[in-house]
Amino acid sequence: MNGLLFVAFALFYMLYKYLFLWVMEQPMSSDTGGLFFPKAIHHIFVGLYVEQVCLAALFILARNEKGKPSALAEGAFMIVLIIFTVSSVYDDHDHERQLKATV
Repeated sequence: MNGLLFVAFALFYMLYKYLFLWVMEQPMSSDTGGLFFPKAIHHIFVGLYVEQVCLAALFILARNEKGKPSALAEGAFMIVLIIFTVSSVYDDHDHERQLKATV
């Protein structure tokens, strides 16, 4: 048997035991009741907003070698996608509020 493989599995086993015991010893007051997931999704969408705005600005400001705009259609499409993203996230937050009301 490969010695490196044995060492790796031994380390994974110790890590698994440590993480299992660490989770089991956490106080119940630190439990979020599953409400961390919506917060994480919110942060992902904030990153998506920043990415879409930067990409739209990049497309709108792009110029060809003659100095004329070269990607206005793509910039307009990105603005439409930003509007679509905002509306879908707003709808998702509405469902999230209903979920938080029941929890």
